[in-house]
This record gives sequence, C-alpha cells and structure tokens, in this order.
Amino acid sequence: MNLLHHHKNRSVATSSGGFTLLELMVAISVLVMLCGLVMQLMGSATRLTSTSKQASDCDAEARFALAQIANDLGHRIRRSDVDAFVDKNKGNDRFFLFSETPGWMPNSKEQASTVSLIGYRVYNPPGTSSYQLQRLAKGLPWTSGTERSLPFVALDSMQRPIQTTTLAGTNEKGAGGTFPSVLANNQSADSFYQVLAENVIRFEVSLLRKPNPLNPASLGISPVVPNNEAVMELASYGFTRLSAVVISLAIVDSQNMAKLSPQDLAPAGYFSDTVPADYPILPVDQWNTIFSQQSSGWARPLKSGIRFYQRTISL
Repeated sequence: MNLLHHHKNRSVATSSGGFTLLELMVAISVLVMLCGLVMQLMGSATRLTSTSKQASDCDAEARFALAQIANDLGHRIRRSDVDAFVDKNKGNDRFFLFSETPGWMPNSKEQASTVSLIGYRVYNPPGTSSYQLQRLAKGLPWTSGTERSLPFVALDSMQRPIQTTTLAGTNEKGAGGTFPSVLANNQSADSFYQVLAENVIRFEVSLLRKPNPLNPASLGISPVVPNNEAVMELASYGFTRLSAVVISLAIVDSQNMAKLSPQDLAPAGYFSDTVPADYPILPVDQWNTIFSQQSSGWARPLKSGIRFYQRTISL
C-alpha cells in the first residue's frame, strides 16, 4: 500500500511540472521567427511609404512648376511684333517672354501695366548641391525713364523687328536688348526671381514649329526648331510660327538630394539636349534611355531619387 501510494504521488508531481528545455527552445525559436517576420514587414512598409513620399515630393514640385509655366504661356502677348527669348545652353536653358500676368515692381511711383517680363532659369548657389528652378516676374510700367515703357518691339521699313530692341539683343544673349540687366543674371536682377521648384537639376525647353502649308516639303521635316535657330525664331516671329513648347524637367527628391555632393550630380550633364534629328524622341525619352544604359556607376541617392517630367504646352 505504501509503495502504491508513493507511486501515485510521484505521477501527480510529474504531470503538474513546468515545460521541458526542448519545449522552451522550440517556443523561443518560433517567437524569434515571428518577430523577424513582423520586423521585415514593418521595414518593407516603411520603405514603401518613404518611396511613395519621395515620389509625391517630386510630383508636387513638377506639377506646380509646369502649371505655372503653362499659365504664363497661356497669357503670353499674342502679337507677331512682340518677341521672346530662349537661351539654348548646353545643359539647362533659360526662357523669357512677355505675359499678361502680375509682376513685381520695386518702384511704386510708376503705374504698372498689365504686362510683365517672365523668365525661368535653374540656379545653383556656388559650392552647394542645391538646385532651384526659379521664375522671374518683373512688372512693366506704362511710363518709364531708363526702360522702355512697354515691351512691343520697334519695326524696320520691312516690318521686321529691329534686333537691338528684342529680348535676344544684338548677340542673341541679351546684350543690347530691351532688358540686358535681367538677362545677364547680374545681382540686381536676382531680386526679381522667386523659387518655382526645388531640386530641379535639368530644365530643357524645346520648340515645335508649325508646318508651312505653302511649302509641302515642310510636312516631311522635323518640326523641332534647331538650337542654333531657336533664338532667332522667337526674336523674329514671336510664337506665331510655333505649335507648342515642350518643357522637360529632371528632379531629385529632397531626401536623396541632401545626401548628394556636387560631384555626385555630375551625371546630370549626360542628359544632353535633344536635336531635331531625334524627333519624335523628345528630351525625357532620351533621358530615360541614358539612365537605363549609364546609371550603374552613379551615386545611389541619384539613381533612386531622380525622376523625369515632361509637358507639351500647345500654343
């Protein structure tokens, strides 16, 4: 009896004991696996959210800039004797036109007209990796002392614009033009510029020419105005011979831009200008090809942060 009673007590003690070492090890392993899975899912969600935010960052900058440029072009002065000016640099372009839109006038004593000088440029402060697409909006007075009161250019006996009165000027870079101080980008002109979009490393302006219905041969040639003719095209005819302006932008999101040095941004120079022979390949088509073929050695923030945008603005 004593032996039987002792055996029963021993069975009860064994059945009410804790987990074995093997059971604890299995439970800890399962817990570690679950924690790792949860952390992996959270990391993926964080990266996805970050990527989405970076893309929306660039989208917002591009959307605002392209909408403003389209608005300025939509309110351009629609006269053949009012010129415009595109500085087709190797790399970032500059673009100036006259538009019926508000502009800043530092001299409040002058009566403002409805016309402003509008311009766009990419500005890179020396020694920094900061790039800004800036917009100039200079109000024009009805009467003025040193500047012409209104932007309409003078015509010669053949009803052609006199070159020294145009935005392009005598050397097609603004010298001798109506607003040389503004086009020269000197310090006094900088006060007229405001930031239109941040982190824009490429700004390209392409002009699409209308086919000439009186010249059937023009239907078979490229409608893109060559770089060497773009200045004179706008200076001589305004927008009357153009069907559209194509604006192309390359933007890096702010998070990746903060990680880039000026040397890291050197590949932006690879996004060369599109020439008429490339049509209908416009800048962003060409830039995408360059990116896919040459970006393997670029800095990682540039590869993951750069985005291209393009808008064709019909005139």
